[in-house]
Amino acid sequence: MCVAREMSAVEKEELNKQIDVLFFHLKKFAGAQNVTPKLHVLLEHVTAFVERNNTWAKTSEQSIEGLHAIVNSLKIQYRSIRKKELQMGYVFRSLLFYNQIFNSY
Repeated sequence: MCVAREMSAVEKEELNKQIDVLFFHLKKFAGAQNVTPKLHVLLEHVTAFVERNNTWAKTSEQSIEGLHAIVNSLKIQYRSIRKKELQMGYVFRSLLFYNQIFNSY
């Protein structure tokens, strides 16, 4: 589905269906597992991106991998916080600060 051309309406619909099938099976068989950044992007953002750009080929995994590296670094920074929810709250807050500081307009 990641083709270097505009996707047809049929291809976009097929992509949506396949993502829905993947999401259904993940909830059924791995509902208690953590969601990785790549999986989050696939399940939550790819469809909107494809609708907006008519292709999925205008993106790469590099930005996701970069974000993943920052999250891992922040998790190490806040490793002394025992409560996972509180720790991830600090990680998320730090990501918001990073976004504000490094956002280029």
